Amino acid sequence: MKLLFKILSFLTWLTVVPLSLFPLFKVRTVFEIDVLITTLEKKSAWVEVSYMRSIKDLWESGNYILFAGLVLFVLVMPAVKYAFELIPRLGEYADLSFLSRFVFVDIFVVSLLLVISYNIEVLQIKALPGLYVLMASVFFSYISIFIKK
Repeated sequence: MKLLFKILSFLTWLTVVPLSLFPLFKVRTVFEIDVLITTLEKKSAWVEVSYMRSIKDLWESGNYILFAGLVLFVLVMPAVKYAFELIPRLGEYADLSFLSRFVFVDIFVVSLLLVISYNIEVLQIKALPGLYVLMASVFFSYISIFIKK
């Protein structure tokens, strides 16, 4: 049963992060100016946000430190964690239990963006299926931690 939840966690992570089959959310900016009896409004086009698109955009814009952080915390650490969980023989060579503290930093960032967006009138964010699939990955991962066998 524990292995089942680890596999489900891995598959849901795989579809949202490296494969980017589902975008996380879409975002646009909205500017409103009240002028006496009318309101002038300017809205940008909706832009879908996914991990791989964000990584590509950071590289192309020259934000190499943010690029490296996103690659490390969103791709490398979770991939290593899943490899060690799903292939038990790898655990004989190294103890990587410290990785469990860092693998869901991206969840915190996405949650923070969503919470902030509800309090800022200029930014509109709509959750898309990828966010829910990512939350399912986290849920399955936590369930696998609490199951003994």
